[in-house]
Amino acid sequence: MQARPQLTLFTQSCTRCGEPILPGQPYAQTASVDVVDGRVATTPVRSYHTEKGCYRAAKLEQWAAESARAPIAA
Repeated sequence: MQARPQLTLFTQSCTRCGEPILPGQPYAQTASVDVVDGRVATTPVRSYHTEKGCYRAAKLEQWAAESARAPIAA
């Protein structure tokens, strides 16, 4: 008997909805990079579905949070 090679799939999960991102599905990945005191600081990579609207919803939440923190110009 001959051994067959086995393909193991490591699926990613969508950060927004928690569902797996299957091979072939379109997705976006984001990570923040900043320089703090001469050192590079990054956030973990986050993956989002693009066809379900998870990425767009996450960006809208981020923009709303940032505009709530922004000072209002008089």
